Amino acid sequence: AAAAPAAGGAPAAQAPRDHASRVRAMFEKYDPSKAANTDAFLAKYKGQEEAFIAKLVEKYGPEPAASPSAGAPAAPRDHATRIRAIFEKYDPSKAGNADALIAKYKGQEEALIAKLVEKYGPEPAPPAAGAPAPRDPATRIRAIFQKYDPAKIGNADALIAKYKGQEEALIAKLVEKYGPEPAAPAAPAATGGSSAPALPPKPPSDWVARIEEVFKRGEPAKCGTAGALCEKFKGNEAAVFKKLIEKYGPEPYWVERLTRLFKANGKDALVAKIPAYLNQHAGNEEQLLQSLVAKIGPEPPEGSGAAPAAAASGPVVNISTKAKVVRFLYYKGVNVNDWLERLEPGGKYHGKEGELYQALLSKHEKDPSPPDPPGSDNTKARVVNMYAEYAPDKMTGIPTILEKYKDRPDELIATLVKKYGEEPCRGATAAQPQGGSRSYKERIEAIYTKYCPEKLANVPGILEKYKGKEEDVIQKLVATYGPEPGGGAGDFLERVRRFYLKYNPEKVDQVPSLVEKYK
Repeated sequence: AAAAPAAGGAPAAQAPRDHASRVRAMFEKYDPSKAANTDAFLAKYKGQEEAFIAKLVEKYGPEPAASPSAGAPAAPRDHATRIRAIFEKYDPSKAGNADALIAKYKGQEEALIAKLVEKYGPEPAPPAAGAPAPRDPATRIRAIFQKYDPAKIGNADALIAKYKGQEEALIAKLVEKYGPEPAAPAAPAATGGSSAPALPPKPPSDWVARIEEVFKRGEPAKCGTAGALCEKFKGNEAAVFKKLIEKYGPEPYWVERLTRLFKANGKDALVAKIPAYLNQHAGNEEQLLQSLVAKIGPEPPEGSGAAPAAAASGPVVNISTKAKVVRFLYYKGVNVNDWLERLEPGGKYHGKEGELYQALLSKHEKDPSPPDPPGSDNTKARVVNMYAEYAPDKMTGIPTILEKYKDRPDELIATLVKKYGEEPCRGATAAQPQGGSRSYKERIEAIYTKYCPEKLANVPGILEKYKGKEEDVIQKLVATYGPEPGGGAGDFLERVRRFYLKYNPEKVDQVPSLVEKYK
């Protein structure tokens, strides 16, 4: 039975509290922002808990007394729950072995728990009634990077793997370096469906306020200097902003939106590339996002944890002209390796891939490659596209790899995407047609005329520098600025091409001659 109150109404002595409860109580009373880091501090001061508590008392004041309800021990947990909780906190890889270990130590469970405490650290306190479920170390580490150093969020998984079994020590180091752990998001109200956390605040639209926010996040000592910086570099604020993003990491708002987009459309492998994408497109994030939406699928609704219906692995990179030549030769049974030297720098056809492709079309009437876009069930066509774009010297191995993965086509595509990059599409797409009868010079000038006329003078230099890669340049400009403008006489050809792309894609290469015939 519970002890009766002492004479005179004095309360009975409280059950002794463990170190975790005492440290947490100190933080909750004197410095609530650090309460979430209790376990990390205890891991850091393992074996010196009393000395640590003494330091807190010296810094803040006396330990708060436990209230009768808060100090009372929680309902006792069974041995299995306590042992699993220890593994889940300190060594998650062994949590699945808990039942076997409990069976081995049947009747000696307390001795087993004592050994585990000696090896790992104090038992995790049972969660308070109504408290959110504890977050796993991986979630906590990502949350720290998300708040303090978004540029490194793509490295979180590698870091977690490196510190496997020492996650709490890693978290303690991160807390020491950056600051307190971000609080776990509040559990959403029941709505009949899952809910994602709210997006971080959207960055301000004017440069001064936006740069100020970067300083607040990355180097608070420079807060208040954004106005003078923008005045000093007036007209070049975008360049200044890009350098700051490269130094301090991209804005959390855009990191989160791109993360959601990629995950919702099955492109998890691209999450690690988000900092690079945002550094490259600093100041043009919305255009980048819309370009990606057009290529891989829609953004999930804000606040919705449910991803949209599984999207096909959509066309995300227009296949280069060189890759179209390589693919053409492959499907015609030609040994691609015999041609590669001629397509490389210094080779006969380097910079003339477009002419060579047109010559092949003239000779054979049509491109023999299948019209299937990425995401179709034609695994061979998708694999050929990948190798033609990224590793043409390895195309002779395609039959072998297709045989190896014949029962795992999705795994094969995912492996190639992880190794080489985004899956290329056939070429022109309905969303972004090729330039028809216009020259590359006309198409690039049209883009700059519409979006960035001050760069028109750079066109000749761009064409010289990227000779043979003009389509790649145009796709980058489209991703940066927006859709390619129409081209006068070329518009009719573009319209006809779109019809064929939609209704008869295998004949799309015949469109120019068809338009010429009915000119």
